[in-house]
Amino acid sequence: MVKKSTWIRVVPIKNYHVANVLKSKLHIGESEAIALAHEKNADVLIIDEKAGRFEAKKYVKIIGLVGVLLEAKKRKIITKVKPILLKLKNSGFKLSKPLFEIAMKKAGEAI
Repeated sequence: MVKKSTWIRVVPIKNYHVANVLKSKLHIGESEAIALAHEKNADVLIIDEKAGRFEAKKYVKIIGLVGVLLEAKKRKIITKVKPILLKLKNSGFKLSKPLFEIAMKKAGEAI
């Protein structure tokens, strides 16, 4: 599906220094995503995994999927966050109860 998307591009990193530093702490995909975001001077990196977020903050501004959804609601791209989060959670997305509650409060939606 991703390979057929016209709006997603696979871009190799050029400087492996950051990725190599991170590989001892993270999976290769997270390491290279952080390295590429740093290399491209990205505005933001979407990352959810706790260890990945901790390391990424050292190199680039980050946001998680919950943050993306809250921003989408703020910009009126979506009207509700809750049904999307519940569907994600039911599909296996790891979402703690405290984070869900914070998201609902920020979205102005009932728990």
